Amino acid sequence: MKKLIALSLALIMTVMTFGFTASAYTASDWAKAELTKADENGLIPESLKEADLTKPITRAEFAAVSVLLFEKISLRKAEKAGTNPFTDTTDEYVLKAYELGVTTGTSETTFDPDALLTREQAAAMLTRVYKKLTVNGWNIAKDGEFKLEYTKGEAFADDTSISDWAKDSVYFMAAKSIINGVGENKFAPQNNASREQAIIIATRMTGLEYTLADGIRDTDPYQDVREEPDTNTEKEPFTVGFIGGSLTEGGAAWMIPTRNYLAEKMPDKEIVTINAGKGGTRSNYGAARFMEDIGQYNPDLVFIEFSVNDCGYDYDLYSAYAEAILRQCLSLPKVPAVIFLHAPHPSRVDDFSACLDTMAAKDKVAVKYGAGIINAFDYMERDFKKVKDEKGYKTYEEYLATMYQKAGDKFDTHGGYDKYAEAIIEAFDKDGIETYLEPIKDNGYVNGAKRSTIDAKYTYIYANSSRLRYAGDWKVYRKYADVPTFDTAATMSTKFFSYPYFPNGIMQTVNAQGAMIGFTSDAKAIALNFIISPKGVNATVYVDDVEVGKFNPKVSADKINLISDWVSLPGDGKQHKVIIVLDEPTEDNYVFRFGAVIERF
Repeated sequence: MKKLIALSLALIMTVMTFGFTASAYTASDWAKAELTKADENGLIPESLKEADLTKPITRAEFAAVSVLLFEKISLRKAEKAGTNPFTDTTDEYVLKAYELGVTTGTSETTFDPDALLTREQAAAMLTRVYKKLTVNGWNIAKDGEFKLEYTKGEAFADDTSISDWAKDSVYFMAAKSIINGVGENKFAPQNNASREQAIIIATRMTGLEYTLADGIRDTDPYQDVREEPDTNTEKEPFTVGFIGGSLTEGGAAWMIPTRNYLAEKMPDKEIVTINAGKGGTRSNYGAARFMEDIGQYNPDLVFIEFSVNDCGYDYDLYSAYAEAILRQCLSLPKVPAVIFLHAPHPSRVDDFSACLDTMAAKDKVAVKYGAGIINAFDYMERDFKKVKDEKGYKTYEEYLATMYQKAGDKFDTHGGYDKYAEAIIEAFDKDGIETYLEPIKDNGYVNGAKRSTIDAKYTYIYANSSRLRYAGDWKVYRKYADVPTFDTAATMSTKFFSYPYFPNGIMQTVNAQGAMIGFTSDAKAIALNFIISPKGVNATVYVDDVEVGKFNPKVSADKINLISDWVSLPGDGKQHKVIIVLDEPTEDNYVFRFGAVIERF
C-alpha cells in the first residue's frame, strides 16, 4: 500500500502542467500564467478542458467564453433563447450568447458554430459583452446608437483591413489594453484568434471597472448576501457582517430593518452588509470560516448568531469557538464592534435549559471582550406576555407558532424575523446605539484552557486551487453551472452550490474508482468543506504515505454541517505530502464532492 500511495502521489504531482483539473492542457509557454488565471476565474469552457489551446477558436467556443465572462462579472446566470433560430446548432452557450445579444447568426437560420473566429470578430463580441453589462437599454439591434467613450490611439498600420462594423470595437479594445497588436503596429483583423488568445483577452476584461446597467445583476434569493457600496456616493462605507446559521442566511427580514435603522442613525455613512449565514452550521464552522467570509472585508460591526444551532452541544466548547471569532476580530486592522444575537429554538419550547446554558456561556465571553448582547429570546417572551390576552394565546408555543411554520408537533425554525429586528432596535434605542458600536477589547481569555482552539488560524485551499493535484475522474463545477443529477438522493441543489456556500465552485467525481487528491501542507490539521448529500464515498487520508484518518463527506439534508471532522497532521512547521484516496465505490456510494480543503494552524 505504501508503494502504491507513493507512486500515486508522484503521479498526482506531475499529472498537470498548470491549472487545477486533471486535464493536461496544450498551450504556449507565454500563455500559461494568464490561462491559469482564466481557469481560476471560470472562463475556460468545459469543452476546452482537454483541448489544444494553441489551435484557432470556433464561433461556438468563443460564444461560451463570452457567456462565462458575462456571468462572472454580472453574478447572474445567462438565459438561453426561448426559441432556437438556428438549424445547425443546439449548443446552450450559443443560445445564451444569442439571447444576450453578444452574437448573431451567419444567416437567419444558421450560426455556423465550427467556423473559425477572426480577431476583429473577437473584439466585437467582447465589446458587446461590455455594452450589455454597462449600457442602459443596449441591445444588438440598436448597437449603432450607442458609442463608447474612450481615447482612440494611433491608427493601426492595417486599419484599412479592419471591417467598418468592427473598427469601433477594435480601437476600444486596444485603448483598454485588452487586445494588443501583432507587431509593426498591425492588428491583423482577419487572422484567426487562437483559443488561448481568446481566453486571455476575456480574462483581461475582468480587470476593467464596471458600473453595471440597470437590471443586469439578479436579485439574490438570499438578500444582502454581499452588498457593494454605492459607487456614486461620497459617503464613507460602514460595513456590517452577519454570521450564523439559517436564521442569518434567510434573515433578510431582520437584517434589512437593522440596516435601515443604522442608515437613519448614521446618515453620513453608506451601510454595506455581508450575509455570511450558512444554514445548519454551528460556531465551530463559524470560527473556521470567519476570516474567509467576513474578516477579509474589515467590517465595522459584526453580528454573531449561532444560538439555535449551538443549542444542546458542549456549551463550554462552543463558547470557546465564539471567543475564537472575537480573537480573529481583534487581529483585524480595524477592530470592529461585535453583537451576539440570541434567538429562541421553537422545537425546544418545552425545555429551553440547554439553550440557556449555551447563551449564558457565550454571554461571559461577550462581557469579557465588551461585545454587545441582544436577546431576542428574552424579547419574544416579554412580547408574548404583553399580547397573549389580546391575541388569545394560552401558551408561549402558540405565540411562536404564528411566526414559525409549525408542522404537526414540530416547528420549522425559520421565522420570527420581525421580532429579532424589534429586539435589536429596542436595544439600540434603550441603551443608545453608540454603546453597541464600540470596538471590542482584549481583556484576556475566558476559556484559557482551550487556547489552542481559540487561537487557531485557518486557510482555504479551494477545489480549483493550483495547490491541489487530482488523479482519476474529476470534474469542476462553478457557480451557476449545471450540476448533473445521478439520483434523487445525491442531488445537489443550487442553494448549496452558489455563494455563500462554495463561491469558487466544487470538485466532484462521477466515478470514484481510483480517484485521489494530492498536495503539500504544513498545517496542524485539515478538514473538508463539502456539499450535503446522504450518499457519497468516504476517503482515507495519508501523510507521507502513512494513514492518519478518514473523511466522511456526507450528511443528511436535515443535519447540514458543511465541514468534516478534522484530521491531524504532524504540525511541526514542515511541509508534508498529503494524499486523500477515495474508498472503493459501490452502487449506492460513488460520489465525492467538496468545495475546499480547510487548513488549521
